Amino acid sequence: MKVIFLGTSAARPTTIRWLSCVVVRRKREFFMFDCGEGTQYRLLQEKIRVWHRPVYIFISHLHYDHWGGLLGLIASMALEGRENPLKIYGPSGIQTLFQCFSMILRKGNFPIEFLECSPGVLHETQEYRVVACDGTHNIPALAFALIEKKRLGKFYPNRARAHKIPEGPLWGKLQSGETIQIDGRTITPDQVLGRPRLGRKLVYAVDTRPNRRIEELATNADLLIHDATFSIKQQSRAKETYHSTAFEAATLAKMAQVRQLVLTHISARFQTDEILHREAEEVFENSRVAYDGLTLSIPLRD
Repeated sequence: MKVIFLGTSAARPTTIRWLSCVVVRRKREFFMFDCGEGTQYRLLQEKIRVWHRPVYIFISHLHYDHWGGLLGLIASMALEGRENPLKIYGPSGIQTLFQCFSMILRKGNFPIEFLECSPGVLHETQEYRVVACDGTHNIPALAFALIEKKRLGKFYPNRARAHKIPEGPLWGKLQSGETIQIDGRTITPDQVLGRPRLGRKLVYAVDTRPNRRIEELATNADLLIHDATFSIKQQSRAKETYHSTAFEAATLAKMAQVRQLVLTHISARFQTDEILHREAEEVFENSRVAYDGLTLSIPLRD
């Protein structure tokens, strides 16, 4: 699983940061969290080709800096001849946004769905699910989690040999979770596999105050991407505008026992990462401040 930060600025672009967008690549699928102005340009810069790929877009809320890149992205997909459907998830009001888009979008050959979401499971397959909870902002806002389901346990060849199973296709079937028959015996996967292994979890929560719902959603996450618009010196401003400080994001990360915290949605007042990074690291050691182009790999859990 690869995570690419395309835009990390709050409210408006700067000379070093575009507006909010994080892309997650898992196998052949892409998950886009927010789609700020300049997203399609940043995709080109990072050589990320989503034009024809399965891609799901999750919009946290309807402030312009979080969806302003959608129109251009969809238009480019149409020009590229996309045929695969496109699903765009968001909070209450996103259907109205789609109605406005439909009047000016170039007609493409692919269906587009704008789905108004409530907290809960938004999208699910056999391997993963995407879940949302309510953020705490001055308009309806959602936080999202991409959660992989448990994987089969590790395969132990010595156990297979102990059951006199010859190496070959039967091993492969057991490794994929199938029950086999051999010499009148039934061998189940649990006889040759270890305990099921946890999948990975990534949480995206921006334009929000810290809240218990996000903490619960982020519990034991491999990666928490959290709003850190302000430093602790702007605490009152953070409360007034329903954003978070680096200190607050780190406190939530510590409470949720996440593995890594990345701060994003950075105010233009910060020309370097030093202040926000220091405030977060004092609370939660494995913290960093995102920058445009930051790419992270999330390894499978053993």
